[in-house]
Amino acid sequence: MIELLVPNDDILNQNQFLADEVRYNLIHRICESEGSTCLKTCYLKGTTLSGVCGDAETVEKFANAYAQRHAAQVHTHMVMESYFCPKSKKPSGVEGIIRQSIPKDVQLVAQFLAGFSEEALGSSVDPVSQISVAEKTIGTGNMYLWIVNNMPVSMANIAHRSPRHARINAVYTPPNLRKKGFASAMVSELCSILKNKHLVPMLYADLKNSVSNQVYKNIGFTEGGKITDIAFE
Repeated sequence: MIELLVPNDDILNQNQFLADEVRYNLIHRICESEGSTCLKTCYLKGTTLSGVCGDAETVEKFANAYAQRHAAQVHTHMVMESYFCPKSKKPSGVEGIIRQSIPKDVQLVAQFLAGFSEEALGSSVDPVSQISVAEKTIGTGNMYLWIVNNMPVSMANIAHRSPRHARINAVYTPPNLRKKGFASAMVSELCSILKNKHLVPMLYADLKNSVSNQVYKNIGFTEGGKITDIAFE
């Protein structure tokens, strides 16, 4: 029997889910998206999937079985670690302050988003293509910048809030401004903001980027479990 999976569904408040909520926090966001079809069932039939995401052993078994049935090619898109921050550690000696982004920051945020996307996707991204995204993100009030001498040097975004957690993403510092602690200081400040709202900060990090993973650990993030993202082609 197939049933709708709705935001804050009972199943998302049961112990079995709560034990792995950090790792599978994106389910909250998917359930809230207008374009998503969210179903819960122990049986799946007649549905074409673009991919599957979850525990490596489970999704690899599912992906292989699905690929054989549907003559699909399996491609591991990304392996991520989920992190949550019980208590943040503010780095010392980092100059600058945090502030929310404002409309006049659109061009710069678009450039930062393009840089972030290029590193994530491995291909060139035109900053102009990110202007509408920047406008929308700034409009939510969730995009933050780290400011040094009146100049934005790093960014981070609160992508989503679920009942118990808040997910941070789009953490980016231009290459020429790195290794100064700007991103660490900003994410630490965001953690303090979220803690004051009684939400546990969490995020996902690509395991291929060992530097960012270590940065998050240094400011208090704890591993919450790995997620494998597999695409069907």
